[in-house]
Amino acid sequence: MIDRRTPGERRRAQHQSAHDNARRGRWPIAGDKPVDAARTIASQLLRIIETAPDIDTARNQAGQLVERVRGWGQTWLAAIDDSPEGPFWSREQVAKLAGVTPNAVTNWTTRHGLTRYPQGYAEREVMDFLARRRKAA
Repeated sequence: MIDRRTPGERRRAQHQSAHDNARRGRWPIAGDKPVDAARTIASQLLRIIETAPDIDTARNQAGQLVERVRGWGQTWLAAIDDSPEGPFWSREQVAKLAGVTPNAVTNWTTRHGLTRYPQGYAEREVMDFLARRRKAA
């Protein structure tokens, strides 16, 4: 059978087929670029974080996924827990401390580099962030 599609149409069809396979959970996909593999892994990790009932379950499931994909050759991915130790605060607690609205705290997270961990905002980082904001003002 002769394929009468243009090269661009063939590439789009091949990409769509690979995308469909990824959505069905057939991964790794031969011919994936490193960025495609990273996106797939990141979306799976995000799904774990969003659906896990608690942080310990999320860490356990994420660790299992990381070990599995490392076995498939994704050695760039390591199970590293770089979240700080110590007390964590909710967005509302940070807002009350800083005298702003919770939306302002979200804005600081997305635009100004305040880190939000699965447990919340680390006390030490919040205090450092607020100190930097005071110095800048």
